[in-house]
Parts: sequence; structure tokens; C-alpha cells
Amino acid sequence: MAQAQYLFFKKASDAGMNPTVLAKVASQVSIYFEKAFEANQVNPTLRAFDNRRFANVLGYHSRYFYAMAYWQLGSTQFNDAGS
Repeated sequence: MAQAQYLFFKKASDAGMNPTVLAKVASQVSIYFEKAFEANQVNPTLRAFDNRRFANVLGYHSRYFYAMAYWQLGSTQFNDAGS
């Protein structure tokens, strides 16, 4: 689910959608990756998969999209302040 939502974010970003919408989508992507990361931590077999690299990628993507959500909101506020 996280990967599908990520592709939606990419498509919306490439289409030049409103930063507020992109922030909401990025926040949702972050939540989905966080849930996948948490589920990965519960299962020892998945946690050990690929020497924990897979879990690290899930955690990284969760934090990355969390930051992207705030960046999109910040860019909106920055543009509004400059006007």
C-alpha cells in the first residue's frame, strides 16, 4: 500500500499539484511506510531479511516523506509570506 501511495505522490508531484495537496499525500505515504516498518519489526523473519536493510529502507522512507510533508507546507507558507 505504501508503494502505491508513493507512486500517487510522484504522479501528483510531476503534475505540479498544489503543495498543500502534496503535503497531505506525503503525510499519508509516511504513515503507510511507518506501519510497514512497525509490522516488519514484529516479525523476526522479516526483520532479518536482507541483513535488516529492508527494514532500514522502510524506516528511511517513513521519515523522508514525513519531512517532505513539512517541506511542502513550509514552501506554501514561504510563498504566501513573500507575496
